[in-house]
Amino acid sequence: MTTPLPKNKEKILLNKLRGPLHISFIAESILNCSEYMAIEILKEYIEEGIIEESNDYKNFYKIKS
Repeated sequence: MTTPLPKNKEKILLNKLRGPLHISFIAESILNCSEYMAIEILKEYIEEGIIEESNDYKNFYKIKS
């Protein structure tokens, strides 16, 4: 399990994921970490049912609808 995101980072991430975003943008511009670490963080949100990978585009993530 990775270190939980601070609440302010989590809020920014979830607000930005209203539309699909590519993992590189999420890692570099929102989380300020490597793509590997960003994927690990996103996996936790996927397991919790909060976000999902886009069905239309590979490596794009969005809030689960």
